[in-house]
Amino acid sequence: MNSCVDGGIAFAGLLSTIGALPKAKYALAAAIFPPRLLRDTKRRDEAHKLLADIYNWFTEGFDLPDLKEARALLDELRRA
Repeated sequence: MNSCVDGGIAFAGLLSTIGALPKAKYALAAAIFPPRLLRDTKRRDEAHKLLADIYNWFTEGFDLPDLKEARALLDELRRA
């Protein structure tokens, strides 16, 4: 297991605990990186679950660049 990927997963786990905070938008921006690492190491299902858990915090603002980027990555991960 790659320690960089493991660190990214741990970081994303930390982000999942702060999902209810008003700064969730910033958490999403930071949370896109670990799923990309997982995707690049052929762990697409894990990447999708990790990002979907964070993306699902949001109920509005889907026209914002970070949410559009997250949605595109989720779609890519689902197709694989």
